[in-house]
Parts: sequence; structure tokens; C-alpha cells
Amino acid sequence: MKFRARLKRAARTRIRRKVTLPAKRAVRKQIRRRPLFHCGSCGKQYNNMFGHTCGSKGDFGKRRKAAKRAAAAAVRKTRRAAERQKQNERVARVRQRERGRAAGRVSVTRRRERAKADERVARARNKPRRAPRPRPSSHDYRNCRDHDCERQACEAYREGLIDAEEAER
Repeated sequence: MKFRARLKRAARTRIRRKVTLPAKRAVRKQIRRRPLFHCGSCGKQYNNMFGHTCGSKGDFGKRRKAAKRAAAAAVRKTRRAAERQKQNERVARVRQRERGRAAGRVSVTRRRERAKADERVARARNKPRRAPRPRPSSHDYRNCRDHDCERQACEAYREGLIDAEEAER
């Protein structure tokens, strides 16, 4: 066989193999990862601490910690209440002291003015009252049967009725 023919034949077989056989890939070696941490309470191994749930049995530790927190909160609450009470008492004492000082500072003229005002109020209360004004009577001009009634509304109404009767005739 000639060289050229041999070359063509080799190329054809190479192409045929590529089409029929799958390509060879480099196989990666998978590294086996070991857990990074060991749990102190349950002994489990884990990589992600957020995904770890402890497998320890019983909730005694949780209850003990919760009781401790509740006791501390009660102590804080009573201490704060005592501090608030002391503060309120201090403020009350200061206010009482200020009231006493202010009462001592009231001048004589102010006291006289207050006495005069009180006298005026007492006089106004003791003043004899006038008799209440008489209320207007509930005299309706439409229902008035008195032909001698001199009220303007009654007279005008009567005249209007008479004029209406004359206009109808």
C-alpha cells in the first residue's frame, strides 16, 4: 500500500472510533470529607452548626436554665420597683418642700386680694334673687276663640280669614 492510502485509511478509522466510542474523560478522585466538629453535649459529629440538632435525651438542662433566667428576671423586677419607689419618694419630698416655700412667699397684698375676691363671691351668693320673668303664654293666634282679643297676631289672623272669605264670594 502506498503511503497516501495508508494515511487515508488511518484517518477514517480514527474518525469512526470517535463517532462510535464515547470520549474518555478524566475521572476525578472524590475526597471523602470528615466532620469538622463534635457536639459537646450529645457527641454527634457535624459540619454545619446551624443544621445540627442535638440528640441528647431529656430537657433538664433547658428547664434549669429557664428557671435561672426567670429568677434573675424576678430579682431585676423587684430591684427596679424599689428604685422607682425611692425616686418617687424623692420627687414627692422635693415637691412638698417647694409647696411650703411657695406658701411662705405669698405676699400680704396677695392675701388681701384673695380675701376681697372671696368677700365678693360671698356677697354675690347671698344677694336676693329677682323673681323669674313670667313666660309668654302659649296663646296661639290660630286657636284663639276670643273675638275681643287685642293681640296683634290674633287680630291680623282674624282679618286675613275675613279677607279670604270675601275673596271666595
